[in-house]
Order: sequence, then structure tokens, then C-alpha cells
Amino acid sequence: MKTAKTTAPVEGRALPERTASWLFSPKSKLADLIQANYKLLFVLRRLGIVLGFGEIKVEEMCRRYAISPDFFLLICRIHSNENPLLPDDWLQRLPVNELIDYLHRSHLYYAHQIPVLRNKIREMARSCEPIHLKILERFLDDYQQETDHHFAYEEETVFPYIHQLVAGHPGNGYNIEQFEHNHSNIEEKLHDLQNIVLKYLPESCQPELRDEVLFDIFLLEEDLHKHTLLENQLLIPYVAQLESHENR
Repeated sequence: MKTAKTTAPVEGRALPERTASWLFSPKSKLADLIQANYKLLFVLRRLGIVLGFGEIKVEEMCRRYAISPDFFLLICRIHSNENPLLPDDWLQRLPVNELIDYLHRSHLYYAHQIPVLRNKIREMARSCEPIHLKILERFLDDYQQETDHHFAYEEETVFPYIHQLVAGHPGNGYNIEQFEHNHSNIEEKLHDLQNIVLKYLPESCQPELRDEVLFDIFLLEEDLHKHTLLENQLLIPYVAQLESHENR
């Protein structure tokens, strides 16, 4: 029996070639997108889209929630593929205010999710020696401080600057290159946390909770990576183009 030829795998499930060509379309059913990549549930949550939408199509859902269909599908592409094929004119059509709002909602999600993960790690480490919990607590303290600083800089400096630029006001010496130069990948440290939990904690740590903690770390790391891609592939190029127009 022959198996269907597949394209490069989309996270969550490999998509048949015949499906991939129409999946990211305004005419697609929203449920088909989620079943192809369950991690798009995180996208729906940040956009305020609730489940129970039946057979609704993407374009209808976007009208209901006042979301640009092109923007929604662009976000879904990036969350479903490491190197998505973006339309040639995507910079000209990017609704930057929707993107900033999405990034802001992502910050709120991370600000909630990191403490949730921390509580699970504490529970997991109860059966270990105190030194193990101490090491994990120190790591999490440092990571929390780094993420708080990272998100605060974007919320208080980068996003207001972009809003000013879109409104036609110069940036008083600031430019997006400064953000790009100092833009750290905050998901990288989560890989170190994975190694600690996966390799170096003793067998006495609760195995079921340990698996759950690892799964949460993997999901959070991947989601933060997509967040970085959105900023690097969409936000920074858009603002750089806007700055070049302003400087002419």
C-alpha cells in the first residue's frame, strides 16, 4: 500500500501534499488548521478566539473577531513551519498594530506560564535532596529576571517607538537596529533547564511530574522561539523599512 507523499513536516502533524496547498487559506475551516497543528491553540488563545466554532471558515472567524485574515494566516504559517513561504508583498500588507497587540498578549501569557512552570518544578523536586531544589530555584530566579527585563524593554521602549513611527513622529535617535542588536533569544536558557531536569536530577524525583515538567519546558521553549521569529521576520524588517522611508 502506497503512502501519501508529504511535504516538509508541519509541527504537530505531517501534512499531505494535497492538503498543504490549501490549508492556509481564508476558505479553510478553522478546525482543519487546529487538527493539522494543535499548537495553534496557543494562537487562538492570544487572539481571544474561543472553541466551539463548528465548521466556521477562517475568513468568517476573522470577521467575527475583527482580525485581518492575512495576518491570522501569517501567524499560523510561522507557528507551523520553521521557514514559512511568505507572500512577496507581506511587508506592505502587514497590520503592525495587530502584530504588536499579538506580541503583547504573548508577553502576558509568558508572564503567567513561567510561574506555573516554576510551581510544577517545586512540586517535582520535593522528593529530591534540598540542594537540587536550591539549584533549580536559583536558575529560575535568574530566568525570571531576564524575561521580565526582556518583555519590559519591548513594552516600554520598542512598542511605543513603533507606534510613534507609524504615526509619523521621529524616534529621537532610537532605531530598530538597537533592538535587533540587543535582542536576546530568551528560549535558549530553557534548553539548559531541560538538561538539568532530563539528565542530572536523581531518579527519586517523581517520574510522572518530571515528564510533565519536561513537556511544559519543551512547549514553552518552542513557543518562545516562534515569538522570536515573529519579531525577527516580521516586526524588525517592517520597522526598518518604515525608518528608511522616513529618512528619505
